[in-house]
Amino acid sequence: MPFEKSPDMVKIAEKIKAKIANLEGLVKQIKPVALKTAQNSAEYEKQLAITILKLQNGIEMDIDDITAKEVKQTTLERVARGICSEQALKRDTAQAMYKGLITRIEAEKAILNGYQSIFRHLEDV
Repeated sequence: MPFEKSPDMVKIAEKIKAKIANLEGLVKQIKPVALKTAQNSAEYEKQLAITILKLQNGIEMDIDDITAKEVKQTTLERVARGICSEQALKRDTAQAMYKGLITRIEAEKAILNGYQSIFRHLEDV
């Protein structure tokens, strides 16, 4: 006698297929999001290094409406970070997007595992 799927099994199977498709879409986003994260991080580090060198060489730089000149060595890095705050925001935003994507993938995998467990249980009934 052929095995018949219950309406509940069909619904769960459809949800499993949908979750798999959703996961595939999310996984495809990893590489471009990771690349953007790396690029933003590299740009921040580069701008920070350039800013530190400029300040060390006495080049005046602006942060908002204030000009930084003759910056003491003890505060130089902190001032440079302030000047590069836009790049830091881009870096931090990209890192948060990447971490959020990974967290979303993990959550989707957990839901998929739950559906698969329900499906197995329905098969045994």
